[in-house]
Amino acid sequence: MPIKKYLLELGKKIIYQAEKLSGFLFTYQLRPISAEKVKMNPVIFSVLPPCAIVMQGRILAEKNFTRETLKIYRRNFPAAIFILSTQEGENPEDLDQIKKLGVEIIINKKPAYGGIGNVNYQIILSSAGMKRAKEMGAEYALKTRTDQRFYSPSCLEYFINLQKSFPIPPGYGQKERIIGISLDTFRNRLHEISDMLVFGQIDDMLIYWNIPLETPEYAAALAAENAKVAAGKREAIKEGEFPLCEKKFTAHFLTAIGRPPIWTREDSYQTLADHFCIVDADDLDLYWHKYARLRERRHYFYDQENSGDKQELSFAEWLNIYSAFHNKN
Repeated sequence: MPIKKYLLELGKKIIYQAEKLSGFLFTYQLRPISAEKVKMNPVIFSVLPPCAIVMQGRILAEKNFTRETLKIYRRNFPAAIFILSTQEGENPEDLDQIKKLGVEIIINKKPAYGGIGNVNYQIILSSAGMKRAKEMGAEYALKTRTDQRFYSPSCLEYFINLQKSFPIPPGYGQKERIIGISLDTFRNRLHEISDMLVFGQIDDMLIYWNIPLETPEYAAALAAENAKVAAGKREAIKEGEFPLCEKKFTAHFLTAIGRPPIWTREDSYQTLADHFCIVDADDLDLYWHKYARLRERRHYFYDQENSGDKQELSFAEWLNIYSAFHNKN
């Protein structure tokens, strides 16, 4: 028996025993590591406008992950513009191999201060990528990460069709919806769209990512207020008082388009209905080579009473929010 088949059969036996002992049902998904094993043929129904795929972050050299991911994208989206926005200190050989794939590479200087959650790296790399995409003629852009990969060859057309199907209300400085993913977009967090994979019209994306860098004084002020909370000198930090990471991008965008957020659940639902769309990571066949990478759906809970604020927002739930709120104002 070939070693691959033997290991799969052994894995199945282990899973069957684990089901008996744990009381849970197990499934698994095998994804090719290298691009040469990905041979998917999308059914495309329309000619797409110029789209850029902007990959942001440090090159993941393990398993040649970033390079193989770009090879897959090059095959699945031959007409797209490809941009890697990374930072100083990358391996020149890795950069050379990626450049040979026809990828535009931007080397950014590291910020003097990284910000809470390294948000300043995200701001610098993503905004630089969007500016270059605009210069290269992109009308739409998809921002993704160097440590993530989506295998679906149909997602760009899917995103464009969502834009056509769900136009935004008039009167704001936004051209079309910002589309985010369910992965790390949490149902119970106000005005917080996952920043991992985001798609939009290029001018909207320039607004979304081009925000002021976070300062050490901002972090110090937050720490001081948290200390007051711990000492019983003030109430807990309020929603929106110190937006961080994903919440910072969402709040900035809403304010920039003339729709500053109100930090209530109803207003959060209203802005989801009017300005955003959330798609399921499963529909993109998204894989994240980090943290609990062996767990297919990191934040899906059947015991939602004990999941806290970690329950992700699905497309189905977004659609229900849209149906309930989009004609409310």
